[in-house]
Formats: sequence, C-alpha cells, structure tokens
Amino acid sequence: LAAHYSDYFFKGAKVLELFSVYESILPGGVDLGPTVGVGWSEEEMRANPDLDDFIQQDLSVDPFLPLASNYFDFVIMPANFQLLQRPKDMFQEINRVLKPGGMAFCGVKLALWSFLGWKQGRYYVETNYLEDILALGSFFHYAEGFSKPESVDLTLPELNIIGQVKDALFPQPRLDFYAIVQAKKKKNSPHGQQQLAEDAPTEPVVEGRRYEPRVV
Repeated sequence: LAAHYSDYFFKGAKVLELFSVYESILPGGVDLGPTVGVGWSEEEMRANPDLDDFIQQDLSVDPFLPLASNYFDFVIMPANFQLLQRPKDMFQEINRVLKPGGMAFCGVKLALWSFLGWKQGRYYVETNYLEDILALGSFFHYAEGFSKPESVDLTLPELNIIGQVKDALFPQPRLDFYAIVQAKKKKNSPHGQQQLAEDAPTEPVVEGRRYEPRVV
C-alpha cells in the first residue's frame, strides 16, 4: 500500500488520514508536510509518530470534518469505509478539504466481520469483494466533484505451496484481498466554493463545519 502511495506523494504534501490509529501506512523516504489524523482513539493517535496533529472523532456516525476547505493534497482512508453510516456526507467532506487536483485513496478490505451488521444493516455482511469495490466507487460518484474513480488491486499473491494447496481445496474468499479506489478533486467541484457575504466575519466560515474539533 505504501509503495502504491509513493507513486503520487511528493515532498511537503499535506496529508489527512481518516480512521487513523497508532501507525500510518505512508510511503517512506518522502518528507511530507503537515499530516493530520482523524480517528476514534486519542491514545493511539498520540502514539503515532507519523502524525503532526489529530482529531478524535467517530467518523462512522459524524462525517463532518472541522478542517479548512481546499487544504490537503491527499486524503487516505486505509480501511473501514464499510462502517460509514453517512457515506455521501463523508465523501463530500473529503472532497471539500482536498485542494483541486488533490487525490483521495480509500482501501477496500474484504470484510467478513459480523459487527458490520451493526452499522450498515446486513449489506456489507452479504456482499463480496467486487461489490464492495463498486459500492465505494459509487460513494465517490454520488458525492460529486471527483474524477471518475479508479480501482487498483493490491492483493498479495500466494507465494508458498501451502497457500496454493489451500486455494485449491478451499476456494472461498480469503481475508487478504485488498484494493484501492482513488479519484481526484475536480477544479469545478461544488464543494468548498462557498461565497462569503459582505458582512461576513474576518475569519471565513468553513463550509460543513457543524462540529468543533475534539482534540487539536
């Protein structure tokens, strides 16, 4: 995954990581700019050496990012998109905080976890790998403001005889399937283009700012 990112990341790039935890999957050897995490656990993000700042927030139910529009070069969501209860709002927010031309990367892990049924009904419990990729692509599409989403298969091949025998005898899907769905923010995106009134305060009011930061 980090190798895939390295084809796009550049020195000084501003990065937002969603569902951030105690470590980040970022390319090595690139001197990144400000890197901000948003996730459930303050303790885990505080221990993450790759983060310069973080916000504690449950993105599965609260998708509104207390961050400025048109700021980040990259937004990454390594996994967990199946937990989003308001995916359209979340992807509109991702688009808003990206600079025009900035890229969003979202990981697709073949999830067979029963707890997904608590979040999105039974949909993700019963879908297969390809259906999850298509669902994630639809989130980019219906949020508007993104280029046509592209998917890249990053599944690791089975390199040993044990894995090959297992696939032959038990051909059910494995948990190591992984893909990235990615898209760019269009220059004419409708998100983050709000016009300020003449009597607006000196500090711009950030579109979509419905929640204050929990931890900054």
